Amino acid sequence: MRILLVNESDEIAGRIRSGFTRRGHDVESVADGCGVFARIDKEAPDGLLLDARMTELDACALLRHGARVAPACARVGLVGESLSTLVELINDGGVQYVLPMPLSDEGVEGLARWLEMMRVTGQERLEWTACLETRVAVQTQRADKAFEDLVSALVMALDLRENESAYHSRRVALMCLYFAIEWGVAPDDFEMIFQGALLHDVGKIGICDAILLKPDKLTPEERCVMESHVSVGVRLLSEVERLREALAIPRSHHERFDGGGYPGERSGENIPLAARLFSIIDVYDALRSERPYKRAFDHTEAIDVILRGAGTHFDPDLVEAFVRIPPTVYAHLSRAAAAVRGFSQAMLVCRQVKQRTTTSTVPATGVDDGSNLWFCETVGAPGFASCHA
Repeated sequence: MRILLVNESDEIAGRIRSGFTRRGHDVESVADGCGVFARIDKEAPDGLLLDARMTELDACALLRHGARVAPACARVGLVGESLSTLVELINDGGVQYVLPMPLSDEGVEGLARWLEMMRVTGQERLEWTACLETRVAVQTQRADKAFEDLVSALVMALDLRENESAYHSRRVALMCLYFAIEWGVAPDDFEMIFQGALLHDVGKIGICDAILLKPDKLTPEERCVMESHVSVGVRLLSEVERLREALAIPRSHHERFDGGGYPGERSGENIPLAARLFSIIDVYDALRSERPYKRAFDHTEAIDVILRGAGTHFDPDLVEAFVRIPPTVYAHLSRAAAAVRGFSQAMLVCRQVKQRTTTSTVPATGVDDGSNLWFCETVGAPGFASCHA
């Protein structure tokens, strides 16, 4: 055990060195407190003993520095009869052991035993802390995995009922996350936006097949039932504490900028930003996807529809930003959607797509089929948007 003694008295230094050497410990004595801070920074001792009676030494500052630089270092104060000094060392310096002056052999022996005990318990404490941190990290990973599995199961449950919308939720979630990044949304909101977009239509699980899968136009009564998927989804997701912050999109993704959407509770910028971002992505993906009653629109046709909806259906400022996103982005994200599992993978894909579209040259046709993607070995089949979105 290495002990650093800060003390001006050769007699005290000799007695402490003698008592500790007999027990196999090294004692380094320093008479000048000026260089002690640097010594501790260079090599932290196992124990720091300082004479609080030294007039030119700020004992409390040195003790605090030792605690900050070497938390496992035991801190001992050598004090005389001054009660105020003792109180100051305890309250302000965080001293852990007090060795009273004048020095006695019994006092040195007791200090040595205490330091030995502190070293053992300190090492055990550090080992236990490291073990605990590892266990917490493992449990956190397991909790994150269980959460991602829950979200995937909910999305899959809807996909199994609405075969025509296969991978629609994953595509719009990826695209909405990318759009949010481009718009400059705070990074702390990225996961909330991704999860909300992924689960935007989860309430359709509560809609009967006769209405949900009806190929023809819905009657007013059926339309009312279909629109209830918003409230069903909000109730469902509210039961999962971690998803409550992601409710903005499921609750408001059918609201219109002019107030003509449903549930009809909001308009303009009173609609959450996440939902305003998503509504553009949702319609764009529906236009680009084949449906029983229509062909898939190309990028130019879909953008024309989006532009015509600016100020009525969509936030015009967001439309202006959306149309600047290269068409290759949709191709890349669509190809990756089937393989993405969870928010972390989604962020990785978005960053790689951003890098690809920034550094690559788009063909003169303005079309990129996404065939050269490097981040996704598994590619899903082309998906279809919901018939009654």
